[in-house]
Amino acid sequence: MLSEEESPILTYSPGVPKQPTNPSVEEEHLTLDSVTEELLELRIEYKAQEDTIGELTYKMEGLNHAI
Repeated sequence: MLSEEESPILTYSPGVPKQPTNPSVEEEHLTLDSVTEELLELRIEYKAQEDTIGELTYKMEGLNHAI
């Protein structure tokens, strides 16, 4: 029997199928496509937030000059 220090560390959750060690080129391409799509969505959301912050900053500066 292994001691606590010698116990192997699980790299996956029990009951969850283990990921293939050598994914096919098609699987890698699909994974990259989904990651790329998610990054593009985040970039669009970030740009929208950046635009909103810019507009609010402009309005705040206008209010400061009015005071």
